[in-house]
Formats: sequence, structure tokens, C-alpha cells
Amino acid sequence: MGKQQGMKTSPELARLRTVVELSTIGIWEWNVRTDALHWSPDQMSLVGLPEEEFRPHVSTFKDRLHPDDAERIWAALRAHLEQGEPYDVMMRLRHDDGHYIELRGKGVAERDESGSPVRMTGVTYDISDLRDTRRRRWQWDVFRL
Repeated sequence: MGKQQGMKTSPELARLRTVVELSTIGIWEWNVRTDALHWSPDQMSLVGLPEEEFRPHVSTFKDRLHPDDAERIWAALRAHLEQGEPYDVMMRLRHDDGHYIELRGKGVAERDESGSPVRMTGVTYDISDLRDTRRRRWQWDVFRL
């Protein structure tokens, strides 16, 4: 039995799967050489995208990224891939119904033997409620003064 097969049945992996299912964390994988993209069902759900409409290409992400965030997000991706800077960003993606949701995204590149990036794997989670709560609290504090 190979290492990968052993991981599939490990108690740690089972707990990780449970945590991911309970937390609605979107998981993604991007092949940086081919631009092939994989989104977990939870990732699609975050943006209201029906699974049958998902296009497994990085353009799916590009098309949903808020125009005001695009330059900053692609710069962060380049910095991670080229210099190894951490990829930990706040962004807005367009939901299928047209509004934008605020997300935090984190990822890490996997590299080949020469150190060149092959793919990135990461997570996103919705921080819209947290941002809304902070805005309401700020407004309350301002008007209370």
C-alpha cells in the first residue's frame, strides 16, 4: 500500500474532511502550466455556480474576480510563484446572482525538482458576514459619538 492510499483512510484525513464539510471552505487547485482549474463543490457553492456550468479553466476565476481586485490578486499570485511570498489575500468574486462576495484566499505552490511551480492548491472562505458585522459596529460607534 502506497503512502497516498494510506492517507486516504487515515483518521486525520477523515477529520479534515469533516471540518471542511462543516465550515463550507472552498478548495481549489490550479495547474499553473496548463491553466486547468479544479473547484470543490463548496467552492462552486460559495459563488452560486451550478456544477454543470463550471468550466475547468482559470478563466472561470478571472471572469468572477472583481475588476478592482484583479491587479492586486494577480500580483500576489506572481509574488508567490516567483519569490515564494505567502499567498493570503482578500478578494471579491461575483456570485451567480450578480452580487459580489468577500472572500479570504490562501494557497501554496507545489514545485517540480527544479523549483518551478507546477500547481497551486488553496482554500477560500466567505468573510462577507464578518466584514458586514465590522461595518455595522463601526457605524454604530460613529453615530454613538
